[in-house]
Parts: sequence; structure tokens; C-alpha cells
Amino acid sequence: VRFTRNELMAFLEGKGIDTRTLFMSIPTQCKGLDFLGHKLGDFSNAEYVGRQGIHVGVHQGLGKEECDYFLETIEEFLNNHS
Repeated sequence: VRFTRNELMAFLEGKGIDTRTLFMSIPTQCKGLDFLGHKLGDFSNAEYVGRQGIHVGVHQGLGKEECDYFLETIEEFLNNHS
């Protein structure tokens, strides 16, 4: 791994791009569903996203300029961590 989720989030936040860690594997990482009987490892891809994924907010007011800025910012981050 060349970077952590926290490093990416801090970089984006520093560039004015809001992020959140909203993801989880519903059946295995959400304690409210323990009664279903699933265990960690049952949904490995979803669990990986739950541990490593980030949410970047989008809305109808974003235009091409904002989307281009986001992509350029991601590219800058990746170039700095390659």
C-alpha cells in the first residue's frame, strides 16, 4: 500500500474536498445485524470497502469545473504517491 485512507482524506480535505468514511459491510460490520449470524470474512469485498472506502459528496450543483478539479486533485495525490 502506497498510502492510507487517512492520507488520501487529509489531502482531499486540504484541497477543499469533503470526505467521509460512511461505508461498511452491512451484514458483518453493522452491529445491529449481528442476529443474522454472518461473520467477518463472509463478505470480504464489502468488508474491504468498509475498512478502506471513502465517500465524496456529490450533488446536482456540481459542474464540469468541479468534477475536473476533483480528478486533477486525485491525479496530483496519486502522482505524489507513485
